Amino acid sequence: MSSSGKYKESRREFLKKTASVGLGLYGMMQLGIDFPNVDAADVESKVVIAQDDKVIDKQNTVVESIVQKLLDNALMNLAGVKNRKAAWSRYFNKKDVVGIKVNTLAGRHMTSHVQLVKAIINSLKSISIPEENIIIWDKADNDLTGAGYEINISRKGVKCLSTESTVGYTDLIMYGSIASCYSRILSNCTALVNVPVLKHHSMAGVTISLKNWLGAVHNPNKYHFDAAADPYIADINMPDILRKRRQLIVCDALVAQCNGGPGFNPNYTWNCNSLLVATDPVALDSVGTRMIEVKRKEMKLSSLKDAGIEPKYIAIAADKEHRLGMNDLKKIQLVKV
Repeated sequence: MSSSGKYKESRREFLKKTASVGLGLYGMMQLGIDFPNVDAADVESKVVIAQDDKVIDKQNTVVESIVQKLLDNALMNLAGVKNRKAAWSRYFNKKDVVGIKVNTLAGRHMTSHVQLVKAIINSLKSISIPEENIIIWDKADNDLTGAGYEINISRKGVKCLSTESTVGYTDLIMYGSIASCYSRILSNCTALVNVPVLKHHSMAGVTISLKNWLGAVHNPNKYHFDAAADPYIADINMPDILRKRRQLIVCDALVAQCNGGPGFNPNYTWNCNSLLVATDPVALDSVGTRMIEVKRKEMKLSSLKDAGIEPKYIAIAADKEHRLGMNDLKKIQLVKV
């Protein structure tokens, strides 16, 4: 069955239709993480960590101007260029329809920050992508609004909508251990920005970029039994509906959580003041997991392995069957800015 099922409407029709729906380390070094020295000749993946201790002010509010600079600096270092337009043009073009997949399930305090998403939109607009071709989305309206986003299904401006309240899901797609219907929003995007949050998950170990795509299927509850060790999360990332779309990952590690997740638990959060940026989800999740492990040790918590939730699915995603990215830290170039 095709990744888009029977749903064949054009992207232009989709963008119009949404208007009528409903209403017509640096920080790594500070954490004490010792990454191996990497020879450039051995590099297979690159992860950039951008950090600024001033990005969250004394009122615990993300400063928009600083997060914008942090984001663009990260992208320039990822792309290996010296200006914003050149960096963003490496991954997107003005004809793209870009879906920004946020993570809003845990509410306003442990979410993809609105200020970060605004910065992503500003940068996409800087390379002449029209606002009308940018879609902020997640699974449900109440999750989006609870995290501070305003729903917009009109024809004007950046759209903000959920799968369940608007276009719904494709026909069933099967791969390996999974059988799911995927958001039709994906079918109508040419490129994606995955904006996960750096946090612990009580069943999967961590929830970062790979697991964020569970918010794109109709039945994520089916894939949480032994989610840390089973291939569900890796398999969710395999169908063409995801793999054939260019994808940039901007992980929100401004505030991170090392235990008690995926819901917000202030006892285990810390201001990490960072963004992790990559195109390789396995590499980014490997680096993010190390950051969480170091913070757990600092807080005298057991390792994820000792807690029985080592996120083995990250290694599964890197295996010969999946080939979704690199989990060997010796072959990941870590750039700290």
